[in-house]
This record gives sequence, C-alpha cells and structure tokens, in this order.
Amino acid sequence: MKRCDMCGGRFGLIIYRHFARRFCKKRSKDHYLARLRQQAQEPKDRWLTYLSGFTVSGPRVARTAGGWKHSRHRPGPRLHTADSGSPSPEGRAP
Repeated sequence: MKRCDMCGGRFGLIIYRHFARRFCKKRSKDHYLARLRQQAQEPKDRWLTYLSGFTVSGPRVARTAGGWKHSRHRPGPRLHTADSGSPSPEGRAP
C-alpha cells in the first residue's frame, strides 16, 4: 500500500498532492513546502553572506563581462586619451 511521502502515514479519504508527491495530511504537505522554501533560501543566504564581506572594508571588486573580478588580480585595460601623450588618430599618416 502507498504511504505519505513526508511522514509515512496511511492515506485516508483525502490525499493532498504537490506535483508527484502525495501526503496524508495537510500538515504534512505544509511541512514539506516549508522545507522546500527553506532549502531554496539557503544558497541565497550563503551568497549574501559572502557578498557582505565585500561591502565596506573588503577588497575592491569590479564587474566585468566575464563576471565579478577582483581588481588586484587582473587590472583592466589602459585607456589612451589625447592628453596622455598618445598620438591622435588625425595625426597618423595614411
């Protein structure tokens, strides 16, 4: 005989369902859904805890096309401007 996916209890006249899961009581289904929500929230909490170390006193972090990079590990490209001494495009010979 089939049993409840949460507590292993027997089914009565009413079977509560959530996708392919079956539960004997509404309380079992609610407990299962609460556990799913908690498990879905844990990675977000870990990620936010990790990022909170980079807010005020943490290392400098820059957003690049490839993702988040620490600026001390990979410096960005140098930009040449007219006042930095590099030749301008108009001054080049064709």
